[in-house]
Amino acid sequence: MVYEAGVTRSLCYTAPSLKVLCPQDAPQDARSQKPELARLKEDGVNRNRFPSELGLVRAKLEAAGDKQLAALIAETARLQAALEACFPEAFESVDAAIEKRNAVRKSLNNDPEFQARNRAVVDAGKAIKDYEHQASPGLTQLEAASKAYIDSLKSSDAN
Repeated sequence: MVYEAGVTRSLCYTAPSLKVLCPQDAPQDARSQKPELARLKEDGVNRNRFPSELGLVRAKLEAAGDKQLAALIAETARLQAALEACFPEAFESVDAAIEKRNAVRKSLNNDPEFQARNRAVVDAGKAIKDYEHQASPGLTQLEAASKAYIDSLKSSDAN
């Protein structure tokens, strides 16, 4: 729902005095820590313009074989490689982290305490689902229809 000056209700809030406060009511300096950036936005400058311009400048410099840019890029790459070598755990890939987590999880499969705690979490999740289905019986039908649709997509992909 849009209100005066194009401000949506989600941007407004009610203060303890019960007066509705909206961003356009605030003084300019209270809305932005960097008013010069706010002026750029008000002037209609696209927020992607700077990165686009920067990309064009870099492309032109690279195409021209600019040696200073090449040296700066090489030095940055060298420093990044050194940083990663000194702190490899900070740069571990997501796949490696997932593999490590799965290995730890697998090693805990025979741990009775882990199994009991995991079962409790699973049971609690099922209780939530059961309660939601009791609160809205239509969910059961919707869930069945959704499952049938997903299964039909899977079977059509297999063919």
